[in-house]
Amino acid sequence: METVKSIIPYYKEINEFLASIPSDYRSSNPFFYCLRLKENEEAISNYKPPFRKDFYFIALVTNAGKTKITYDNTNVTKLNSFLVFQSPGLLYSFYRDNSANGYLLYFKKECFSFFKPVFENEFSFFNLLHTNFFKLNQTKFSHFAPHFEEVFTAYENSTDKQHKVASIKLLALLYELKILQ
Repeated sequence: METVKSIIPYYKEINEFLASIPSDYRSSNPFFYCLRLKENEEAISNYKPPFRKDFYFIALVTNAGKTKITYDNTNVTKLNSFLVFQSPGLLYSFYRDNSANGYLLYFKKECFSFFKPVFENEFSFFNLLHTNFFKLNQTKFSHFAPHFEEVFTAYENSTDKQHKVASIKLLALLYELKILQ
C-alpha cells in the first residue's frame, strides 16, 4: 500500500496566494494588497482548504451568513460580523458564504519601511503563535468599517506602486484597532 503525504500549501507572495483562491485579482505592490469582499463575489472561490502564507492578514467581514473559518485548532461558524488578525506562517482555512461583505488586507512588514518599532511588539494582536479572532456586533463593525474604507480608498486611488498613502492609513488603522488588545 502506498502512503500519500498531504502537503499544506505555503504562499510566499500575495499574488501567488491570490492565484490560488483562484481569482483574477493581482497586486502591483508585492508588499500590500486591499481586496473588497462583495456580496455574491464571483471572482473568488468560496472554499480554501488549509494553507499557510508568508504575510499578514486582516479581515473585517459582515453579513457572513454560513461562512466558516478554521484557524489554529478552532472552527468558527454562526457568524454575522467578525474581525480577524493573522501573522505569517499560521494555518488557516475558510468557506465563504456568498452573502459576505467586507475588507481583506494582505501585507508584509516591508510596506512599513518607514516604521521603526518592532512590529509584533507594537501590534500584539498579530501573534506569531495563534490567530486572533473577534466576533463583532453591528455597532462595532460600523465603527471600524470607515477606517477600513479609508485604507481601501487610498489604495484604489494611488498613483504610485508603493501605495505610500494607503500604507500610512493602514498603519493608522492598526493603531485604531489596538483598542481590541
